[in-house]
Amino acid sequence: MNGKEVKKINAKSFYLYIYNNIKEHKKLPSTELSKQRLNYYVKQLVSSGIITKIGYSVWEVTGNIEDFEKYKEVKKVKDVCMRTRGHGFVFQVLLKQLQGWSEREEYLKENFIPYEKIKQGVSITLRSHKIWLCNKSLVIYFSPNMSFFARDSYKSSANALMECKETIRAIERLLKINLKYGAGWFIRESRSHYADINNCLADYYHKRGINKFEITQNGKVWALIDNSFNLLELETIAGSGQSKEDLPKLQMFLNDLRDNPTTFTSTKEEIFELIKGLAKRTDEIQQQLHAQVELNNRLTEIILNKFNSE
Repeated sequence: MNGKEVKKINAKSFYLYIYNNIKEHKKLPSTELSKQRLNYYVKQLVSSGIITKIGYSVWEVTGNIEDFEKYKEVKKVKDVCMRTRGHGFVFQVLLKQLQGWSEREEYLKENFIPYEKIKQGVSITLRSHKIWLCNKSLVIYFSPNMSFFARDSYKSSANALMECKETIRAIERLLKINLKYGAGWFIRESRSHYADINNCLADYYHKRGINKFEITQNGKVWALIDNSFNLLELETIAGSGQSKEDLPKLQMFLNDLRDNPTTFTSTKEEIFELIKGLAKRTDEIQQQLHAQVELNNRLTEIILNKFNSE
């Protein structure tokens, strides 16, 4: 590609040009484009998990260029309604009895499908996701560069589930199998992170030079402040989909705290005043009870005196 051609080509086509060159020649293309500008395009493809450097001047394709378009769209999200970022998804897909499943490694070899041997079986990469082909389940680890922006954690989870289903269909096509139980699949969201973007608490810590802070319970981290992507995020990270329920709770608590500001000092003072009030009321009740006892004693004495006089 000469200098004139480089100037004419648009960014989208240049990404594709780099992708195809690596796919065919295992190296970056030789162009008259400045090294700085070439590095910019390459960095974008690397950060999205589409290409990877495996040695000196040796590259390989690790994802689909179509996924890169999705990645760029996600990065451009500016809508204020998109306040939640779901990421770090792991889905588990229950397997039914599959004929020949125990020979799945041989099938991958015979069909020249790249794979890795793992303790649980074998692992393949598809749609930029790492997929474990285990004896009784599939475990789909979403690409760490893939995020699902939405108005809340439940919508983000639903979008991730759609991607999971598309991945399952791709697995079925690749391995020529049917994983459905009747009309659908048995899918479990076993791990996920949900982040509240531009969170006030994350901003508070960031302004004080703290970009990561873990919140633990019983020795386990279930939420954290994280500014790794400069998004000022408060994340919930509990497993088995619990993080999806935890984030709205935190959001509601912080919103209530913002609308009804208080401090531990003011809360302590309020409680102290309440205790004083309860103590005063208790003393009044005791005095009333004492007076009632005195009245009962007097009435009893009057009745006994009258009875004795008769």
